[in-house]
Amino acid sequence: MMALLEFLIVAFPEAVLMAALGLVLAGVRPLWTQLAVIGALQAGTVYLARWLPAAFGLDVFLPAAAFVIAIRLVLRVEWKPAAVAGLLALTMLMATESVLAASLLYFKSYPLIYLLEVLPLRFFFFLPQAALLGLLIWLCLRFDFRLLGPSPGDANTAEDWRTLNKTYFPLVLLASLPVLFLGVLGLAFLAVRNLVFPFEYLHVFVAGIVLALLVFAAFLPGNIRISGRALADSYTARKTAETLARVGELLRSTRRRQHDFRHQLQTVYGLLETGHYEEARQYIRKTYDAISTPLELIRTDLPHATALLYTKLGLAEARQIRLEAAIECSLQHLPLNPLETGTVFGNLIDNALEAVENLPPPERVVRLGIRRDPEGYVISVANRGRPAASHPFRFFQVGFTTKSGHAGLGLATVRETVARYGGTVTVTAADAETVFTVRLPPGTGLSTGEWTPKKAASKG
Repeated sequence: MMALLEFLIVAFPEAVLMAALGLVLAGVRPLWTQLAVIGALQAGTVYLARWLPAAFGLDVFLPAAAFVIAIRLVLRVEWKPAAVAGLLALTMLMATESVLAASLLYFKSYPLIYLLEVLPLRFFFFLPQAALLGLLIWLCLRFDFRLLGPSPGDANTAEDWRTLNKTYFPLVLLASLPVLFLGVLGLAFLAVRNLVFPFEYLHVFVAGIVLALLVFAAFLPGNIRISGRALADSYTARKTAETLARVGELLRSTRRRQHDFRHQLQTVYGLLETGHYEEARQYIRKTYDAISTPLELIRTDLPHATALLYTKLGLAEARQIRLEAAIECSLQHLPLNPLETGTVFGNLIDNALEAVENLPPPERVVRLGIRRDPEGYVISVANRGRPAASHPFRFFQVGFTTKSGHAGLGLATVRETVARYGGTVTVTAADAETVFTVRLPPGTGLSTGEWTPKKAASKG
């Protein structure tokens, strides 16, 4: 009767909570009936393992293996997600149990063997652990936190996530196994110290843990390499996404100009049809001057840089922002390749445009300066307003952003690109302005001939 009562009020709820937490972290959302079946199987396995004549330590790892099998059979998931769920559940259980058990035993001064034999005390000690596990489950569900599997709105297909789960499985092992080993080892020391098991068993158990750690260490370099590749791929993907966003903005700007150009053609056609030939000629001349002048003024001797700056002038005009460009030298010997040129100029100008977009119209001003000094190029982008970060160097940290919906990669990518050529990028605040300054040493292929400084500005 006592065994059945212990099963109902301690072992079964503990197994259900453990299964729920592990599955939620693994990205699986099980039904309560499925959790009940898994909990019943796990609690029964733990109860049987306790009474079987198994060596010390096997009564921990045998239920762990049975737990993974139960998840696999009940939920019909693949072995790796089932193993991840079981590993995460056991890791969290061991971590909470080792900390809470040691703390409560210290404050209550009960021997552990007495706690295991007296059901009311065991239930009393189980309550804080159940509350903590329940809180972790609620937080994971509330904020949709998961280590594997897609989040709501994720664009990856189920097949994509099966591939990702296989890729990240070694990383989950890398993060979870040391915590699991420490938790199990802590409980083992606690059990031996409280005379639950003979001290001789501890030597065998520690030897098993050390052997497992040696095996784990043998696979550690490969796991670290996988982790590094995953981080590099993620970083590259995020940079590509930001580059595509800039391309999309360019396409939208082109479509707006195409739409405006259609109206210009309609006006010219109407003037010609009504016989107003002189007015049509003047209108065409004015339109041509309005289109060609900014392009001529931002000539840089570098076609892709000129095209980018011309596009940014159009984008600034569409946002009713005045973008002033003062180009005092040729960019023909800029050391950056076309993609890197777009990265540096595009990120700096986009960052400034977004910073002033919500300011009053007279303050929507961005100034771009390009000049040369004896050490190389000096590129500056200034906008109204003080830096949002308390420490300016944080602007260049990967992931730091003051704008929602942004990955925080733009300025970090600028710094990375500039540093590759021995240059520097700094941010200063003066006269209610934020100024980003890039310094780059000159490359090869100096331009020839005279250079006439040019200034251009969007109409805003």
